[in-house]
Amino acid sequence: MPHLQEIFEAARLPLSAIGFTIGGTFLTKWAHSAAPSDLAISFSAYAAANLIFSGVLARDGLAVGIALSSCAGIILASLSAVIFLGEKLSTSQIAGVILSVLGIALFSLPAMGQTP
Repeated sequence: MPHLQEIFEAARLPLSAIGFTIGGTFLTKWAHSAAPSDLAISFSAYAAANLIFSGVLARDGLAVGIALSSCAGIILASLSAVIFLGEKLSTSQIAGVILSVLGIALFSLPAMGQTP
């Protein structure tokens, strides 16, 4: 059974992507409403996402961390658009999401000659 720390390590990337998405959503909402609560939620979400993402960078390095974050962002934005906005993805866009998932899997593998 995995320990809590192992679960958190595995969840860092999706948690940071969700945090950045929440931050961007509330920043856009604040731009339209000027409600201080929206700005506070946005800054809090961005701060938490950056702290979580710093763990990804510390563990995986800058090159891998940024690539993983970009792929996770593509996946999360696409799924959010389909689920919450009712958008439809074309066949090539679905292929792009699948390739992003495969990219994350490949980047997560240890490099040849390195131990995990």
